[in-house]
Amino acid sequence: MLGTGLYISRGTASVLNISCALVLLPLCKRLNKLLYRMLSKIWPGLFFFWLERAKSFHMTVAITLVLFAVIHSISHFANLCNFSRYYNDEIKDINFANYKNENPMSLLLSQPGVTGVAMLIITSLMAMTSLRTVRRKCYNAFWYTHHLYLPFMMLLIVHPLR
Repeated sequence: MLGTGLYISRGTASVLNISCALVLLPLCKRLNKLLYRMLSKIWPGLFFFWLERAKSFHMTVAITLVLFAVIHSISHFANLCNFSRYYNDEIKDINFANYKNENPMSLLLSQPGVTGVAMLIITSLMAMTSLRTVRRKCYNAFWYTHHLYLPFMMLLIVHPLR
């Protein structure tokens, strides 16, 4: 019924779950404090080397997250179109659409659809305010949009539930 859209959406979802778990790790204050205590005893300059690498790691994971979020969203929209186009009366349990040729945008108003769109908006806002030019001119926008990670994580938990 869904074709390759299902595989792409499931595969990108796995990458997104890992990315969402890893993106916060290098910026965790308690972890950095613990590492500072350990690394400063071994080699005083090693912690600052770690901080520079942690920022690079955070940015790499964040770029991966944005790219796969866009691919994931596109594949889900293709899935919504396929659900509507290939509606089957015999297998109503796996049909997401209510009838054949239902408007895919109405399917987007479901709980997974609304939470997915909200997470995509939050991710886009974070990505746009992370650009160097925006961050330097309006640091507050960068700061406040990055605090949307809390609602993002809550939406991430609720998103796959149906």
